[in-house]
Amino acid sequence: SIAFVHDAQLGGRSARVKLKDDSALPRAVDQLDDTQVGDGEMIEECLIRCRHVMGRVERRRQEEESAKKRQAEQEAEHERKRKAEAKAAVSAAIAEKKRKAREDVA
Repeated sequence: SIAFVHDAQLGGRSARVKLKDDSALPRAVDQLDDTQVGDGEMIEECLIRCRHVMGRVERRRQEEESAKKRQAEQEAEHERKRKAEAKAAVSAAIAEKKRKAREDVA
């Protein structure tokens, strides 16, 4: 959806665009920013300037996703450490068993 609004910063008209897929916004901005449009006859020539202004809901969703990702990374790191400690404990137990076996033989 598109809503045209007066933009005091730019001193003219602006359009507020809402896409169905919010994740497409950064790509759309990259593709449209500094684009010259219009043919000068039927459609007035103008330069399109785009910027992505993140709303409160989107910012909150992004922060939640980041927090979940950090949590998953921390859990994965904890699991790697736990496995490494278990492996080290098994190796130590095997080494101790071999040492005792050598002592028993001697």
